[in-house]
Amino acid sequence: MKKRTILLILALIMLVSACGGSKKTLDVKAFGQKVHDTIDFEVEMTHRDDDVLNQLYGIEDADIKQRSFYVSTGYTPEEIIVIEATDAEAAARVEAAFRQRVEDQREAFTNYIPEQRPKLNDPPIKRNGNYAAMVISGFDEKAASLIDDFFKGN
Repeated sequence: MKKRTILLILALIMLVSACGGSKKTLDVKAFGQKVHDTIDFEVEMTHRDDDVLNQLYGIEDADIKQRSFYVSTGYTPEEIIVIEATDAEAAARVEAAFRQRVEDQREAFTNYIPEQRPKLNDPPIKRNGNYAAMVISGFDEKAASLIDDFFKGN
C-alpha cells in the first residue's frame, strides 16, 4: 500500500511539473489577421514582412522571434503590430520602440493631417512576457480587448 501511494505521489509530481514547465506559444500572425478583420480601419491595411519594420521602428531582427505587421497607406497612422521577442529584455526594447513610434507619429500627424492625430492619443501598447502588441486604430478599447484576449491565448 505504501509503495502504491509513493508511486501515485511521484506520478502526480511529474504531471504537475510537466504541465507547469511549458509556455504556450501564441500565433502572432493569426492575431494580426484577427485584428485586421475585426476592427473597421479607415483605409486598407497592408501586411508587411520586410525591412520596413526596422526602418519605421528601429527594431533589430535579432530581437524578433515572430511578427505580424500591418500598415496603412500613410494617410492615416493606423498600424497593427505584434511581436514575439527572443526574450523578456528584447520584448522591453520592442515595447519602447512602439512607444517611440507613437511619439514620432504624434509629431508628424499634428502638422501633416491633424484630423488623424486623435488616433494617436492613447493607442493600446501592451507587453506580456516575450510578447508586445500595439494597435493604432481610433478604436482603443476594442483593440485593447483584442490584445488582452491574445495574451490569454484566445
